[in-house]
Amino acid sequence: MLTMISSAGLRPLLYLLFLGTSWGLYFSLIKIAASSGISYVGILTLTTVGVGIGMSGIALVRGRKPLFTPRHCIFYLVCALSGYLVPMIIELWVITHMPAGLLTLIVSISPLATLLFAWMMKTDLINLPRVSGILLGAFAVFVILLPDAHSSEAVAWRWLLLAVAVPASYAIHHNFTARYWPEGSDSYQVACGEAIVASLLLIGVSMFHWQWEDVQSWNEGHSVIVFMALISLIDIYVVQRLAADCVAVPDRRS
Repeated sequence: MLTMISSAGLRPLLYLLFLGTSWGLYFSLIKIAASSGISYVGILTLTTVGVGIGMSGIALVRGRKPLFTPRHCIFYLVCALSGYLVPMIIELWVITHMPAGLLTLIVSISPLATLLFAWMMKTDLINLPRVSGILLGAFAVFVILLPDAHSSEAVAWRWLLLAVAVPASYAIHHNFTARYWPEGSDSYQVACGEAIVASLLLIGVSMFHWQWEDVQSWNEGHSVIVFMALISLIDIYVVQRLAADCVAVPDRRS
């Protein structure tokens, strides 16, 4: 019994460590992809379509496909924009102007941004322990960030400010999903619906801006894109497992 309890208590910590590692690796991969010669539209489309195909496969295996009523489609559209397209477009734009580690630190203030939006939208309870923990984490981030911003090779403040739009977009996404989650859908169905809608949007855009050079010859960037899509799929699974381990009551979304 003691072994089972210890294992159950350790597993969420291992999940968090994995997510932190993959999160940091993701931004390094974006930097490599952005410098590979593949167009930004190509990177966005290939990565997102890869995630969409993977999530569709998971939906078929689970036997629970995403619902596509008008209400669900609007929900997926907002989530696709705030959780996929806007953050990734900005990340690709700024990553060539700053170190990947610096962008990772900036995006790590997402919990603080989410808390602020939750307070404004009244979607979550705000208490002192939660605020203190998030502020302490944000302080640690800025202690690392500010010296880099004032160094001789400082990143221009316009790129730092633009990068802050990434955690802001994620905050909008998290609070929107918390407030308008569609009844009758579980987390995997919603993740699949978001990925499919994001893929369709990008396929539509790529019809007007596609560069065939992006797929004519395989290079380092294509390998990175495949890896990014795989990391995203694994992260989705780990997040669901983490939520299942940390929440004692049944998920209202499942």
